[in-house]
Amino acid sequence: MGTWGIGPFDSDHAGEFATEVDTAPAQDRAAVIRGRLARVTSGPPLVDSYEGDEAVAAAALVAAQCPGGTPVTSGHRPRKPIPTLPPELRPLAAKALDRVLADAQGRVDSWTDAVDLGERWLSSVVRLRMVLDPETRPVVAYTPRPVKLKATDVGTRMVHQTLGVDHIRSLPGTDDGGPLGELLEQLARTAVRMDHVQDNLVSLARMIQRDMQEVIDGRDVDQPQTRGVVGSAALSLDLLVARRAELHERLTGLTETYRSLSTWTAAAQPAAPAPAEKASANKAPDNPVTLTSTQEKALAAIATGNVLLHEGGRLGAWIVHAPRGVRITNATLNALFSKELANRDTSTSLYVGQKIYLTPDGHERHAALSASTRASAARTRSTQAPSSPGTQEELAVVSATPVLSQAVERSAR
Repeated sequence: MGTWGIGPFDSDHAGEFATEVDTAPAQDRAAVIRGRLARVTSGPPLVDSYEGDEAVAAAALVAAQCPGGTPVTSGHRPRKPIPTLPPELRPLAAKALDRVLADAQGRVDSWTDAVDLGERWLSSVVRLRMVLDPETRPVVAYTPRPVKLKATDVGTRMVHQTLGVDHIRSLPGTDDGGPLGELLEQLARTAVRMDHVQDNLVSLARMIQRDMQEVIDGRDVDQPQTRGVVGSAALSLDLLVARRAELHERLTGLTETYRSLSTWTAAAQPAAPAPAEKASANKAPDNPVTLTSTQEKALAAIATGNVLLHEGGRLGAWIVHAPRGVRITNATLNALFSKELANRDTSTSLYVGQKIYLTPDGHERHAALSASTRASAARTRSTQAPSSPGTQEELAVVSATPVLSQAVERSAR
């Protein structure tokens, strides 16, 4: 494979693709990009490194013209302007990246000792994929390997110990396009920088130690003059120590900020009530919880077992995947959680997707609604005479129902 880097155009293969884009006439550049994407999507499931590099580069050019995309400004990028690309290239580019991410394990592992670079590359590809298709979460075929920390990996060890993990990528929010994901990216980069500074600091300290040992042993007496090693090394030593202290302070702030944000996000997502609280919550059967029509539809959709919850791009927001034709907002889901009619399976992560299910009260309420709907339909069929127009008061209530529903919905948020 080419000279690997983190950015979409930081490889030899991507550089060759960029040259081809630049040499093509302006009106043909979109076709060149489409061709690279189509080559990957129509080929075998596993993409080789050459085609994968070019697919990521082509997808980056498409993503740069999407909402939330950023211009490509580094690496061997095309130097000539890219014309406005047709919108249908976006799903094609997303599919191409899905093929690349299907072999993420092999690609990241190919970095061997520089696994952190491979994982940073993986995060950049996932972010491109989310820009191209923000409605669906990409499937990343990658399991972080156990990290074997060296003595100089002081930054990474600090993060692991502070946040109680054995791998930074296992933290919630990894590859998320929102604030939590960006914070984790900064945290990982700062930890690696601190590791590198410590490595340089230890190397320099060992060199000074060796020179001082020569003085202690008297093995420097035959030297015509001092080499000035200690004097020149002392300044470098001081600079490295100062840089390490700066990174330590920054890393401390980032870990504390992440802990606060992740706690806030968890607090914004209601947890299931404790059994004791559940038992003491007496709901009179003749005074059921009031539901809006929107919440009733959401309850019926959840009863099918096909509603999944994913972490959203914005802090504290969710992406709810429901059956076709049903839209469940965050407010509706929060309302059902707070009314203890639904809950989520926290045994899986939001990254993978958490299944939404009905609680016993939810099943009871859904059964009652279903029975009421069937009875209403039966009464309608048995009615022979056409219904008479309602009174002015009844019409007023009917016309106000959507407004009342919206008001209840807002109050539940």
